[in-house]
Amino acid sequence: MLDRAVTIHRVAALLRILWRDTGPRAAGSALAVLLVALCGSGWLLHAARAADQGRFEAKHAAAAALLTDRFDDHRRVLRGLSTLFAAEPDLSRDAFRRAVAALDRAGELPAAVAIGYVRAVAPEEAPGFVAEARRTGAPGFEVRVPRDAATPRPAAGAQRLIVAYVEPADGDLPVLGLDLASEPRRLAAAEAAERTGRTSLSDPIHLIRGNPPGLGFLALRAVGDAGPDRAPGTQRAWVYLALRAEPLLGGLGEASGGELRTRVFAAASGWEPLGGDELPGSDTPLRASRILTLGGKRWRLDAVAGRGFAHASRAPASALAASGFAAAAIVLLFFRTESLNRRRRRAETRRQAVEAQARLLAAATQDTLTGLLNRTAFTERLEAAVEAAPWRPHQHHAVLFLDFDRFKEVNDTLGHAAGDALLASIAQRLEAGLRHDDAATAGRIGGDEFVVLLEGLRCPDDAVAVAERLLDDLAHPHEIRAGTVVSTASIGVAVGGPGVDDAPSLLSAADAAMYAAKRAGRSAVRVHEPAGAAPRWGRLAA
Repeated sequence: MLDRAVTIHRVAALLRILWRDTGPRAAGSALAVLLVALCGSGWLLHAARAADQGRFEAKHAAAAALLTDRFDDHRRVLRGLSTLFAAEPDLSRDAFRRAVAALDRAGELPAAVAIGYVRAVAPEEAPGFVAEARRTGAPGFEVRVPRDAATPRPAAGAQRLIVAYVEPADGDLPVLGLDLASEPRRLAAAEAAERTGRTSLSDPIHLIRGNPPGLGFLALRAVGDAGPDRAPGTQRAWVYLALRAEPLLGGLGEASGGELRTRVFAAASGWEPLGGDELPGSDTPLRASRILTLGGKRWRLDAVAGRGFAHASRAPASALAASGFAAAAIVLLFFRTESLNRRRRRAETRRQAVEAQARLLAAATQDTLTGLLNRTAFTERLEAAVEAAPWRPHQHHAVLFLDFDRFKEVNDTLGHAAGDALLASIAQRLEAGLRHDDAATAGRIGGDEFVVLLEGLRCPDDAVAVAERLLDDLAHPHEIRAGTVVSTASIGVAVGGPGVDDAPSLLSAADAAMYAAKRAGRSAVRVHEPAGAAPRWGRLAA
């Protein structure tokens, strides 16, 4: 349905363009060609989908069979270990290790991160059991509870189900000695395995081991007779596998050659997704679900067709539809060419008008020599900042007034062209120095006088810090065609506030502070202070 809707949308969009640009005769001719091609394409698509549905169902059944085989592989290993312990109830830790080492873990147990043996121990027997385990090769052995245990301890008087052996043993002290009876999901799986005499899977748990640890299950099988057949007084014991969810449940789509995408959900956790691929939305045409029962738990295997599957089945229909579109395009070529030419001429006219308007705007707002804002544009920007100040009570704004020392000497000795080159170099350096200040606006208001508006300051002293940084940047020599020129700056700083609460007063105060900096020895920063306040200087010339 999605493909059909997309096709109809494309046809409608094309017809709207054709009707607007070439007229009804061209649109009618194109429509006839398209209808013939789309009817043929639709028939081919219907036949392909019927064939796809059969192949998809077969692939889905194969994925379910593969998942069942994976579980059976692990179940067979547990059955063998259960038989081993039934025959040798006192099997030693070393013998268990040798038995596990003989298994083809990569081939038979790809999802297993640990293989263990669990014994039921009465509370009064626990100290002796711990001492025996430490004596026989597990010096750090102690009874532990899982970190994700919903209840911290088993019921009073109940037997503890303690992990006696676990392989591989490297770094496995958090697992060795684990009491499965202290966590409901692990306990329920052990009881189900004992009750049924079959391999039982736990509900999803967070595995303690694994690299990295993650979501998984315990697969448990009782040792010896189970259920009503168990003789009174028989030692209760289990063998188990700790299985990671993704290796057990994922990769089913890859096994189909990429034609399926699959995901497995667990009924016990409200159909929580546990492994497999991310599936697209519910509008995918080839989609199915299958319920499986594995290890006494219900699972749902969802599958959708992969991209390769869809492309392979729709290729003839897509080719015919594409041919129809190509034929319609050929019919319309002559009609559309002239229309496109007219549109290009109109677009070029609009582009030239926009560029002319941009040039006029730049001429009205920019200083032609430096590219900075001119006096008029800067004043408008400053007035806007002053008007916005009452709405920003925790922010400050300031004006820096810069005048360059001995600039007249450069003009008189090297010529006006050198002076203009120096002004352009100063502007470039000023803009580069302000790139770190997002709310800074620079302008040239005449001669060698430059101004900077600073907005969004956290405190007034931030304006002084910016001025001192610019003072350092501008003190370096300028390389111009006439030679190397040094022209330092005198900078006046005025911060908006009482008495300087409009654009003219801010500019005037910054101008006065700049002249104070010149009187202080040039290459200096001077801060304007309200009347009656103690003078406050920025950095002065050395």
